[in-house]
Amino acid sequence: MKKILFIASLIAGFFILHSCVDPNSLVNSNVSNITGPRILSRVDSSGVTLAKYHLTNNKLTGATTFTYDASSPNPTVGTISLIYSGSKISVFEYLSVPPAVSGQNFQYKNVIKLTYDTSGKVTNTILEEYITTPTTGTVPGRRLVGTLTYNSSGKVIKQFQKIGTPAGGIFDYSMYSEDNITYSGENISGVETFWGTLDSAGNPSGTPGMFSKITAANFDTKINPYTTLPKEFNLCWGVIQGFGFMNLNPNNYSTLTFTHYVGGTPVTTTQNFQYQYDAQNYPTAFNNSHDFIYQAL
Repeated sequence: MKKILFIASLIAGFFILHSCVDPNSLVNSNVSNITGPRILSRVDSSGVTLAKYHLTNNKLTGATTFTYDASSPNPTVGTISLIYSGSKISVFEYLSVPPAVSGQNFQYKNVIKLTYDTSGKVTNTILEEYITTPTTGTVPGRRLVGTLTYNSSGKVIKQFQKIGTPAGGIFDYSMYSEDNITYSGENISGVETFWGTLDSAGNPSGTPGMFSKITAANFDTKINPYTTLPKEFNLCWGVIQGFGFMNLNPNNYSTLTFTHYVGGTPVTTTQNFQYQYDAQNYPTAFNNSHDFIYQAL
């Protein structure tokens, strides 16, 4: 399955489905007085921090996410570390630590290495997964070797990943995933994710199966708060899970529909969003439950 262990923490950064929060419990008071350049600093909900973004000399160096669910009073903590090559992110490392189960701790790590073309676009990625358990220590999981395709306007329209599983010290690439991205104007309106098999030559074989489909609609004309973060940082969420590409949108959707096909029976969830904005057209909150806090640059 495609990075299912990491979906919950990704959702924390993606501001959807925080079931532990009462959507009517907080009236937004976070009206930003920043008038110049800014960067997203924190996302809060009902006095609880869901994401913090760390800066050094006005450069994003990492982030911390906190994901809550009804099964535990403690959050899953995600720690993101970034390595730069010049002004570009070259390595994105994401460590996810869920609450202990029966007193035992497990950790899951994604390490993404980015390759750029001469125009500065990310064209290739390598995603390496690791799991740490009390009995095995840290062992490698899958390795996903990805290629990104862009249209003539420079917008990413496809991600193709060959999925390798450890086999005797090497990786057996017998599966692939493909994210197909569609646009409505400048905004990503849909991401369809498929899984399929590779033949012995490494080429897609047979008919792929649908994994998930996400559709966004009713965009505003205001500024997406996540676009204040580096583009490659947002792109890495899409490398981990296809619907993370939505963070690349310049504007904010009001309707989001997500369909999951794992298990054979599609399960669809639709959410609607209402935003509050400051005088500079940045969202300060949505649905009277989540606050965006910014830092001036």
